[in-house]
Amino acid sequence: MRTIIFGIAFIAFGIFLIIIFLKILKWRFNLLKTGERTDATVVRVDAQAALRSTNYHPVFQYKVYGKTMTTKYQYPSMRRKKYKKQDVLQIAYNRKNPSDIVIVNDKWQSASAILYIVLFSLPLIVVGVFSIYHSI
Repeated sequence: MRTIIFGIAFIAFGIFLIIIFLKILKWRFNLLKTGERTDATVVRVDAQAALRSTNYHPVFQYKVYGKTMTTKYQYPSMRRKKYKKQDVLQIAYNRKNPSDIVIVNDKWQSASAILYIVLFSLPLIVVGVFSIYHSI
């Protein structure tokens, strides 16, 4: 009985993660499709310690309706040299909340959500199904 409960919990958590990753992917594609596009300049790159590595968040400066915005990108890179100070990249921003941005040509952000589904969510579901199957 305990194994079935753990199996159900693994399946539920795996499905929950899939939903989260798909929502992130949908948000990104929606912003790319409907967002306002502009050029943004990297003004600095902030380093943030993670578990076993360092994440690098570029900080962008760009103009929205004549006002200069400075925004730290939410999605970090683990590569220090990916973004350099004074790099100019095209971004898409949310017209209602211009600090919501996405880098237009950063294909890795879309691929990473799919990769996380494959690496984290699907194995949880497989383990859950396997544990239920073998406890019956």
